[in-house]
Amino acid sequence: MLKNRLKILLAMHQMKIKDLMEISGLTRSTISNIANNRVANISTENLDKLMNIFGVTPNEFWDYKPEPKASRIQNIERKREDND
Repeated sequence: MLKNRLKILLAMHQMKIKDLMEISGLTRSTISNIANNRVANISTENLDKLMNIFGVTPNEFWDYKPEPKASRIQNIERKREDND
């Protein structure tokens, strides 16, 4: 599962949503939705703003943990390869 680390970044920098609003020009609802992972798509413009503000790369902004189902699919694919 892909989740952003905005809440963690805010805490690390001792920032509140209000502070980030002032710096970024984004609305409270946009920041809140991103921080709570309630949006499926973040515009590249907003993502770029946030990464620049915190000085992070995409790898540092996103956290990826494979879901168990994905792991099962990978195991099935490996077994198929082994049988070929």
